[in-house]
Formats: sequence, C-alpha cells, structure tokens
Amino acid sequence: MLGMRKKTTLQKVADSVSTSAKKSGAAVAKDMDALLGTLADKIADARSTIATLADDGAAAARGSLDTMVKESKKGVKQLDKKWKKMEPKQKLAVAGAILAALAAAAATPAVVRKIRKRR
Repeated sequence: MLGMRKKTTLQKVADSVSTSAKKSGAAVAKDMDALLGTLADKIADARSTIATLADDGAAAARGSLDTMVKESKKGVKQLDKKWKKMEPKQKLAVAGAILAALAAAAATPAVVRKIRKRR
C-alpha cells in the first residue's frame, strides 16, 4: 500500500509539473507572439522612415545638381566669351597650361607607385 501511495504522489507531482509546463509554454508562446508583432511593427516603421528619407535625399540631391548644372552652364558661357576676346598668343598660353596640368595629373599615379616601391 505504501508503494502505491508513493506512486500516486509521484504521479501527482508529475502531473502538476506537466500542467505548469504547459501553462508556462502557453504564456511564453503568447509573449513571443506579442514580441514578434511589436518587432514587425517596428521594422515596418523603420522601412517607411528609410523610404521617406531616401525620397527627401533624392529631392535634395536633385536640387543641388540642378544648381550645379546652371552654374556650370553660366561658367562655360563666361569662358567662351573670354576665350573669344583673347589674342592667339594668350589662347596658346592657356592651352599649354591646361596640357601641363593634364600631364602632371597623368604622371602622378606613376610617381606615387615609385615612391611606395622605394619604402
């Protein structure tokens, strides 16, 4: 009889633990669902914000580019007017200076590579 009684007590404990585990599992599942729902909302908000910022950034960049294009056109027109007023010797000097600057820019990578190899 004593053996049966212990088994019954152990069975009651096991049933109690099993019930508690099921309840905790349900509570954890409910908490996880709520957490995932909250995270999904936050991700949706973040995506919306990023899209808005991207649109704002594109609009700002477009405005800046428009301004730069207008200024560049204005600068090219001014250079054209000045170029037409220059004497041939002045034009030759300007062309020589531009070629010298381009040659220096083209030679720079080779010079840098030589210096790096020496180190």
